[in-house]
Amino acid sequence: MDKDNPPSQYGQSSKPTARALIIKIGENKSRLVLKLAEYKERLRKSEFIINPRDSSRMRDWDTIYKIAITEKLINEGEVKTLDVAKELRYLYGTISLEYFNNACDVIQDYITTGGKNTTGGAGSSET
Repeated sequence: MDKDNPPSQYGQSSKPTARALIIKIGENKSRLVLKLAEYKERLRKSEFIINPRDSSRMRDWDTIYKIAITEKLINEGEVKTLDVAKELRYLYGTISLEYFNNACDVIQDYITTGGKNTTGGAGSSET
């Protein structure tokens, strides 16, 4: 296994192609704190199992990744997405690049536009 290129959800080695390599918090930290609470509530209500080492169970990867990215943004002010992908791969033993890239895009859009370019999810945007 290549430690610099986390495998996809199927276990193949694949370098994440995050669209935003570094996401910065911007000026709306309080908005992100509220969004983090919303993501955590969404995950709490989810029917998915989130045991990190039970790979036979489905997880709400999209929300898990949004929580990880948002927490790091709040605590550190910026996120290097490839580093977060590696951390998540280590924690869960797998990573879904499709969901991870989506989470990065959604958070980046939420910071820059307030979520105007996303659809789905809670409320009128995916954010």
